[in-house]
Amino acid sequence: MCKQVTMVSVGAHLLHLDTLLQDIIQNNQKLKYASDRLVSLEHEEQSLSTGVELEKTHIKTLEGVLDIVQNMIDKSDNKEDSLTLDQAAEAFKELQEKFYEEYRLYELGELAVSLVAPLVKEKLSTWRPLESPTEPLNLFTQWREILQADQGALSVTQDPYHKLLWESWMPSLRITVSTWNCRVCEPLVDLIQVWIPLLPGWILDNIREQLILPRITQEVEDWNPMTDTVPIHAWIHPWLPLLGVRLETSVFPMIRHKLSKALVSWHPSDRSARLMLLPWHRVFSRGEMEAFLVKNILPKLQLALQELVINPHEQHLEQWNWVMEWKDLLPLHSLSGVLEKHFFPKWLQVLTLWLNHSPNYDEITHWYMGWKNMVSESLRAQPGIKEQFNKALELMNRAVSSGGQSGNQQPGAVESVSYLTNIEQSQLPGQRVRDRESRYELLAEAVRTASQVPQGFKELIQKRCEEQGLLFVPLTNRYREGKQIYRCGNIQLYVDRNVAFVSDNSGASWNPKSLKAVLDMAS
Repeated sequence: MCKQVTMVSVGAHLLHLDTLLQDIIQNNQKLKYASDRLVSLEHEEQSLSTGVELEKTHIKTLEGVLDIVQNMIDKSDNKEDSLTLDQAAEAFKELQEKFYEEYRLYELGELAVSLVAPLVKEKLSTWRPLESPTEPLNLFTQWREILQADQGALSVTQDPYHKLLWESWMPSLRITVSTWNCRVCEPLVDLIQVWIPLLPGWILDNIREQLILPRITQEVEDWNPMTDTVPIHAWIHPWLPLLGVRLETSVFPMIRHKLSKALVSWHPSDRSARLMLLPWHRVFSRGEMEAFLVKNILPKLQLALQELVINPHEQHLEQWNWVMEWKDLLPLHSLSGVLEKHFFPKWLQVLTLWLNHSPNYDEITHWYMGWKNMVSESLRAQPGIKEQFNKALELMNRAVSSGGQSGNQQPGAVESVSYLTNIEQSQLPGQRVRDRESRYELLAEAVRTASQVPQGFKELIQKRCEEQGLLFVPLTNRYREGKQIYRCGNIQLYVDRNVAFVSDNSGASWNPKSLKAVLDMAS
């Protein structure tokens, strides 16, 4: 029994030892956890301390930013010690240099719109853009450098410099354009050209489409080509580099329409039409220009050629010269077609009649070359024109051949016509051909010169009107005592036995006037 008690006591002791061991293990784990927790808390304390220091620094930084911003706001509200542009510039530079991250993070550039724009607008209140276009240029150059520093990530609508321009510079420009005389375009063109480097694309487009183009369009609508003394190209062409396509789509069609209406009663003897259209030759598209000329000019030139009388013995070239003055503007194929239809049939008919009356073939060959040299080289290269001159050569060759067979041939006629034919059909180099043709050029020049010499008092008046740019055209179905009545500038007159009779305003009486008096009254 003693033995059993002893064993129970040992077992109890062992159990107690096991419990103590477990307690030791648990306490050890708790100690380790407490130690780890202590280290963690120490790290956390250090991290929090660092964070506190960073926050203190950040607070100090924000306080510095706030001080600068608040100082600008306070000054802007203070009428006695108000904010100046120089102070604002220094403040923004300081914000960028000392507080770059905060400047970007809080988009402090936006303050320029509310703080700087009113100051700039006030400074521009006395600015006269058309008189001093560069006056505020340095100011905006400075603020572009300040506000666009590292602004690449911002869209154009967020860019503070763009907003500053829109709020402060654009009002001055709107007022200027609204009172601008469209016919004095150079100052505004110069102004825009000077400012283009400082203007973003969307503001420049707004100026073109919303300010300038509507004013030009309205001015063109009011333009009257019959009465306005200032040529329209003088105040439209300077805008071509800036407005370009915008003019082609909105303004040019209106100009062509008005010119077309003005040309309804135009006569080819009036050279002012060509002077008006010549500046548009390279401005209108080729297709639009050709279509305009074919519609409005070509029919009048056809009528002039129909009125041309071909007389080898006394040739007057007024109508011919009226037509040839347009050779550089009209499409070659169109002018060629007019000559083929309205000139060459009469010309060939005169040649045929001449050949049927025992002509002097030297005179005929000179006459042929004289007319040919009055046709430009580019026109002579047209197939239809070549064919007409070849027909003339064929007529001369047939006439010479038939004359020889009948025995009535003029001595040397065959040689003269053969010589001319060989020149025309020769394939020799151009210089040798020109050498052979040189003897005929004097004749062509003589014909042209003779056509410019006045043949009577009416022609003298017409020549003086042309020299002074005055209109001188016959009035359709208007006669006085059987004499044609002419429109001469601002007056009406007729010529009777080298005396000019001028109508009074009512047309009831006609009074003789000297040439000088006629020209003075007409102008």
